[in-house]
Amino acid sequence: MSVNNVCDFTEERPEDFYSAKPLRRYIANVLMYLFFGINTTLIPHYYDACMRRLKPQQIKK
Repeated sequence: MSVNNVCDFTEERPEDFYSAKPLRRYIANVLMYLFFGINTTLIPHYYDACMRRLKPQQIKK
């Protein structure tokens, strides 16, 4: 019976998540895409700026 209960729980869970909240899931995907898009554009620039600041100090040492 425990296996049947687990199977029922796993079968009911995706239906509730996908059918009841499609709009929230879509908005979450869009926000995560924008968040990672901004990070992928800002982090390399910030990393380059940090490296440029550290290189003269390393050369002096």
